[in-house]
Amino acid sequence: MQLLQMQSFGAQANTTYELLVAGGSMHLTLIDIQPLKAHDPNSQRAPFSLVFKSNVQHVLPQAVYRVRNAVQGEVDMFLVPLGRDAQGVTYQAVYN
Repeated sequence: MQLLQMQSFGAQANTTYELLVAGGSMHLTLIDIQPLKAHDPNSQRAPFSLVFKSNVQHVLPQAVYRVRNAVQGEVDMFLVPLGRDAQGVTYQAVYN
């Protein structure tokens, strides 16, 4: 399993990712990248959060999804829906 780092997403803000779901895919835009407070000084990476926005109104349940873009390739992310508004659904992935 690839150990993702916040730095690898820095240049990817506002880019589109393809979320693979059974029977197809949907697009997510990476809208926010935030460092989080470290609780373990011996951790292999600094914790961080990624927030994505879809333009689809259907809310996917929290689960591990395969996500891909041109830079990272395919990675598995545990995505949690944060909420839905008129523009779509917001999802978050937290790495610690």
